[in-house]
Amino acid sequence: MQRATGEFIVCLDADDSLLPHMVESHARLLRESTDLVLVHGDGRRVDQHGTILVESIVMEHRSSPAPSGMIFTELLVDPRFIHFSTVMMRRSAIDAVGLFDEDLAYQDFDMLLRLARIGPIQNSDSVDTEVLSSPNSMTHTIGAALPLSMLKVFAKWRHDPGIPATQLRTKAAACVLEIAGRQETLTLRSSIRALRTAALIYPDPRMLVEACVLLARSAAGRALHRGRRAADENS
Repeated sequence: MQRATGEFIVCLDADDSLLPHMVESHARLLRESTDLVLVHGDGRRVDQHGTILVESIVMEHRSSPAPSGMIFTELLVDPRFIHFSTVMMRRSAIDAVGLFDEDLAYQDFDMLLRLARIGPIQNSDSVDTEVLSSPNSMTHTIGAALPLSMLKVFAKWRHDPGIPATQLRTKAAACVLEIAGRQETLTLRSSIRALRTAALIYPDPRMLVEACVLLARSAAGRALHRGRRAADENS
């Protein structure tokens, strides 16, 4: 990105591809509305043979189209409605917020939040990319590192007075649960380890208490499930 000299920048994952209209249509929107920091669209998920598996990645997770405008809060709550391969960013906006944080596994989310904090975002309302669904795709290979990375991102915004602290704590606590392993692999040891890690990254006692409640509920659900399964096996 440092070497890029253009007015607008697209960052394309190696296993994704742009549809022919994407660059021209996004650039036009950015030129027509000079206050926009970025334009994003939708993507369709395909397999290695090009067969369409999912027509709309955005609608996989939503019941309504992705929003436009000053959408920092919406993005903070649910970043899944922006797939980074559909994004074209204004270079001057990147200069204002800084380059990618290479210490994060989820650098895209961090960059999107920083951009959304300083200006409006526009949804192109079109399918602009094809996203390869594969066990070797980036989404799969970095999946295990995402909860820790997201916790680090949330910690960056912990002292921002414009963000509801309760909302941020709830998101951070959910990350702690993901780090510990949820019901499938959750143990007392993994819970303690996750809490210790979280305390270093996001040192907020109220968040840690909320995380403890989530961990306890998940552990109780796991115990209940195991009890029912044992009862079924013995019946």
